[in-house]
Amino acid sequence: MYKFENISLRRINGKYYIFIDGTPQDNYDLTESQLRNPYIAIQRFVSCISDKLRSRVKAYQKEHGLNEVIGCNINMNCEDCRAYHLNDDKSNCINN
Repeated sequence: MYKFENISLRRINGKYYIFIDGTPQDNYDLTESQLRNPYIAIQRFVSCISDKLRSRVKAYQKEHGLNEVIGCNINMNCEDCRAYHLNDDKSNCINN
């Protein structure tokens, strides 16, 4: 039905399932009616994609010496950065 790389959303017998690398993800906490709800299915699908992309972004930030949490150019927590007045325009700070 929908696919993003190795993550897919499939409708089987009126229910929506998420598969990652062909393996169905746990649906134990969802009721029958929730499994049939397309809105909930899309939320779950987008959440799986978001998790995958988040790990890629963190790896990219780490590889390039950026702050892994915020993405700015200063690789320290925000409170320390502000205390040392490093949160200037060059820092790419979101709290500026």
